[in-house]
Amino acid sequence: MFPARDGVYTIEQVREKFLAVFSEEFTDKTLNAAIASKDLLEYNGNVYVAYRKNRGKTSYNSWADHVRDDGAGKFTVVMGVSMPPDGSTVYVELPTEKTRQASSYLRIIPTGIGRNDV
Repeated sequence: MFPARDGVYTIEQVREKFLAVFSEEFTDKTLNAAIASKDLLEYNGNVYVAYRKNRGKTSYNSWADHVRDDGAGKFTVVMGVSMPPDGSTVYVELPTEKTRQASSYLRIIPTGIGRNDV
């Protein structure tokens, strides 16, 4: 899930990494959903991300394209997602806002986009 050099081996360490960037509410909601759906597993002291086969078109590469300032402390992170079979790019907008803890961190507001919805 993280590079070995980061030394992240437990779900609690994953949570600490998330909290460095995301709000506690978003972190806990995201990790609890991943654990409940068995997308995130802890086994023999190591954390694993489950690989699932998908039907239909599935993205194989994504990146943060840009961040748009929408004013009033709200931003939109625009992700570029490369889609098969021709590698065309689809852009997904993720609304965000500054967290109360630190104005330099952003909190992603869940939009209901799933892994096959892109």
